[in-house]
Amino acid sequence: MKWRTAFIIGIVLISLLGTAHAEASAPQITPEWTYTVNTEVYAIKVGPNGQYVVAGGKNGRIYYFSWDGRPIWDYLTGGFIASLDIAKDGKNIVAAVGYDTNRDGSPEYGKIIYLDDRKHVLWTYTSQTKEFFSSVSAGQDRIYVGSEGKIIRFSYTGSRIATNLVGVDLPEVDAYGNYLAVSHSPWFYRRDDNEYSKLFLFSGTFLKSTREFDDAVVGTAISEKYYAAVTGLHLDPSGKWTGSGNYYAYLYRLSGEFVWRYKLDAPAFDVDITPSGNIIAVGDTGGNVYVFNENGYLLWKGNVGSPVYAVALSQDGNYLAVGTKDGTVALFRVPGVIQILTDPSDAQVYLMENGEYTRIGKTPVAFAVLPGTYAVKVAKEYYHTKVVEVSVSPGDVVKEYISLPLANGTINVYSNVDGAQVVIDGIPVGKTPLLNYTIPAGDHNVTVRANGFCGDYREEVSINSPTPVAVTARLEPCPAKLEINEPSGAEVYVDGAYYGTAPTSISIQPGSYEVVLKKEGRKDYTTTVSLGPGETRELLPNMQVDPVYYGVRAAAGIAVLIVLLLLVKAYRGYRFRTSYKELLAMIDSAKRKNVPEEAGEILEVLEGKRKAVEEAYHRRDRKGLERLRKEIAAEVQRVIELSGQYRNMKERISRDIMSLLNQPTAGGPSEGEGGNEE
Repeated sequence: MKWRTAFIIGIVLISLLGTAHAEASAPQITPEWTYTVNTEVYAIKVGPNGQYVVAGGKNGRIYYFSWDGRPIWDYLTGGFIASLDIAKDGKNIVAAVGYDTNRDGSPEYGKIIYLDDRKHVLWTYTSQTKEFFSSVSAGQDRIYVGSEGKIIRFSYTGSRIATNLVGVDLPEVDAYGNYLAVSHSPWFYRRDDNEYSKLFLFSGTFLKSTREFDDAVVGTAISEKYYAAVTGLHLDPSGKWTGSGNYYAYLYRLSGEFVWRYKLDAPAFDVDITPSGNIIAVGDTGGNVYVFNENGYLLWKGNVGSPVYAVALSQDGNYLAVGTKDGTVALFRVPGVIQILTDPSDAQVYLMENGEYTRIGKTPVAFAVLPGTYAVKVAKEYYHTKVVEVSVSPGDVVKEYISLPLANGTINVYSNVDGAQVVIDGIPVGKTPLLNYTIPAGDHNVTVRANGFCGDYREEVSINSPTPVAVTARLEPCPAKLEINEPSGAEVYVDGAYYGTAPTSISIQPGSYEVVLKKEGRKDYTTTVSLGPGETRELLPNMQVDPVYYGVRAAAGIAVLIVLLLLVKAYRGYRFRTSYKELLAMIDSAKRKNVPEEAGEILEVLEGKRKAVEEAYHRRDRKGLERLRKEIAAEVQRVIELSGQYRNMKERISRDIMSLLNQPTAGGPSEGEGGNEE
């Protein structure tokens, strides 16, 4: 048969594609139990509350396990188990059995087996028209079976009720309430089958919607609010299993509204959803198991080491059953997720497990945990550590926002003086440079001091983050004192600057200086003085006598004396000539005076004195000339006095005449007559 050949090739190719893409969560989620059967597990279901697990294998057996993983029974159906489901009573089991071969080699076609949890077969339906049953789903009051382009409805008593045609050759069905989701079975393909990429949603017998995907829809699951679908490989007309390389899990509302999709690491094989739709599980050929919440948040992803052919969730959402190619049946508790966000971020998160803290990672971080209550510790250098208690239920995403108060910071203290003492809040803590010193959070007073430096450096700092706080202290050295007391009057120069004359006391900054002393008659004194902070130093210079200076001074004194003598002589000659000229001028002045005749004798005397003056001048007789000066001065004074008397007399006579002329004569002419005659 073509479909049988295709099916066998498909299983082999899908197995080869099952390469590992392990992603371990922290902490590692491990199954509650595992059991290995000697066949590939094609179908699996878990009891409503996880109280049992039922699995169907390629070998045609149905396996029934207790809640703790003990195999209770197995039942050989013949053929292989293409699909199975648990009836809504939570006890009975319905299985779709694929083809089988009779002992004579003739094919025995599909059948439906309905049995209870004690292995009792309640009824069996065997196809009489060479039908292949590809899937089965237990609805509220019907059992739905997919078979070669149609959906067959059975009652829970085994009666075939109705048949509806669908656009899928070998359908995969899942029912919830009045809704039925139909896609293509991952186990059956015909070479001419081209309906693999479609998904149909029915409400009763009414086709509500059709959705088409880029790849084969190999699994579907439905709940009261959503339906989920996954894509994988399909068989092309040439007989080659192929796909786009991009395989997804999808979630839609029953109204058809898209909710989310998630890119898988490998082609998918199965999907399941809880009745409420809050949890979705997916298995792929890479051995990966994915658990999502209804918002598309990946709660957990684990790798079981073999292609996952079947996944199933318990109705309460607490348990997840997994069946694999290598025959592993495993039961997991559905995890929840703890999200830790801190202020500040990048804090280290620890989870208490088995009495010890296990490091998880740095915030922000999210990690899957099994349901329960956990102690979570958050720590960060320089901050106070916090421990919180977190309770997680299956499928929960619990977010914890934790604010970490600052505990400590660091401070670096620098100074222009190495080895200066650093005092914080009154306590000496070290010397500069003080690096990466741990200090409690808050405000602190920092003091820096050093010997020989006047005044402490003080600064208030606030430690409010782990970023190191830097303090740079500049200390001013105490002034030094340089005392120069002798030789008195010596000019003092320090580095070329004039500082007065000795004795003097100079206040100056510590350092090295060139000191120069200068004094007349002494050689210049030059020295270098190094002064420390606060140091007082008396300079005792030995200024030697400068012989050159004194020789030059003596020669200069003689030259000056000669010049002075010459000047005195020249001055005396000048004064002598001047005196001679002055005497002659005095005589000439007296002669020009307006004097009466009685003064003529005096003028003759003065003329005689002129001759005496000229004779004394020619003789260079200074004393005689001085004597004549006195005599001439007396005579000139007499002339001046006589001249004054004569002038006064003339003025008086003139006034008398004018008075007489102005008096009228007796019998003279009257006014106006003869007025012009004297």
